[in-house]
Amino acid sequence: MNEILITIPEGARRFGCSRSTIYQLIWRGALPVVKLGPGQSGAVRLRLSDLENLATTSATFRCRGDAPRTEQEEG
Repeated sequence: MNEILITIPEGARRFGCSRSTIYQLIWRGALPVVKLGPGQSGAVRLRLSDLENLATTSATFRCRGDAPRTEQEEG
């Protein structure tokens, strides 16, 4: 199965978010990335399916606002 990979700016555009919100989701562990290339300088991509799943399954997902909180942050 071929996954559709998109850039962080493209993910932000598709979901009406800022890039900062996407980076917050990644940092919080709510949105996984696919790393392309070695080391810290390797490019990263998002799976479109991961973004869609997050948007449909997370009751706290609001692109036009704060990134969803993880259970650790809410607890």
